[in-house]
Amino acid sequence: MSEKTPIRPSEQDIRVFRQSRSRLYTDLLFVVFAFLGIGILFSLSTLVQPYIWFVILILVVLTALVGFGAFLNWYSTVYKITTIRIEYKSGIISKVEEEICLEDIQTVDAIQNFIGRFLGHGDIKVEAAGQNIIILKNVRHAHKIAHEITNLSIKYNKNSKPVNQEDTTPFMQV
Repeated sequence: MSEKTPIRPSEQDIRVFRQSRSRLYTDLLFVVFAFLGIGILFSLSTLVQPYIWFVILILVVLTALVGFGAFLNWYSTVYKITTIRIEYKSGIISKVEEEICLEDIQTVDAIQNFIGRFLGHGDIKVEAAGQNIIILKNVRHAHKIAHEITNLSIKYNKNSKPVNQEDTTPFMQV
């Protein structure tokens, strides 16, 4: 049985989400192009040395592993925003779990590169007292969620008690 962090009586989940699917699709698109390149190499294999079959087999296995790894990374990463904290969980074999309490949050930044802006996802960097940093990677609507985290932190510190779920401004589900 896996141990779960006990939810305090006043703690409620506000949002539970994964990384953006568009990021997963771009990773898998790379795999598709790699397989196309391997197919071209395979079609030219009669013109080259016999050891090319071994190289093709290695390339197929590596490309499949990259695609499977991209899917596992996407599937195993979960972000959770509650009325008390922000949680980040990732990993299947080796697990990584991090959390920051809303009362400790100092800054929240939304970061988008050109491709992320085009595809509609970005990273959210949450910094807390004591040099704790959580980066929520490849999140859809990163600016909106960063704004929501900032508002929750402000309301939590203003009230010095957990935020009611009704206090948050609802918007499009990610």
